[in-house]
Amino acid sequence: MSESELRQTLNALIKQEALPDTYVNTAEQTILPLVEHLVALQRSANRTIVVGIHGAQGTGKSTLALFLREILGKHYQCPTASFSLDDIYLTRAERCELADRFIPCFEPGACLAPTMSSWVSR
Repeated sequence: MSESELRQTLNALIKQEALPDTYVNTAEQTILPLVEHLVALQRSANRTIVVGIHGAQGTGKSTLALFLREILGKHYQCPTASFSLDDIYLTRAERCELADRFIPCFEPGACLAPTMSSWVSR
C-alpha cells in the first residue's frame, strides 16, 4: 500500500460523503491508527474478528464503518462485512420473544447477540 494510494482513498471517501477537506486530519489521527490496530488484532487472533460501533444518531458510525471497510479491503486485503441494526430491525415483541427463547435478560435488544453471532460465523 502506498501512501499516495491511501491518500487518494481518503480524499475520495471525504468527497463522496461531503465531509470538509479537513476531515483528512481526523482520518489520519483516528481512523488509520484504528485500522492498524484491527489488522494487528486479526492477525494475532488468526481468525475473523467482530467490531461493534456504538453511538447516538448522527455521530458518524456509518461514516466510520465505510472508511474502515474501504481502507481494510483496498489497502490491507482484509475483507469486511458491515450492517446496521436498522438492517435487521425487529419489533419489540419479536425481541422479547428472542430474549425468552435464548437468554433471559433485562434488555431484549441485547439478546440479539446469539442470532448475530450465527450470522457472523456464516
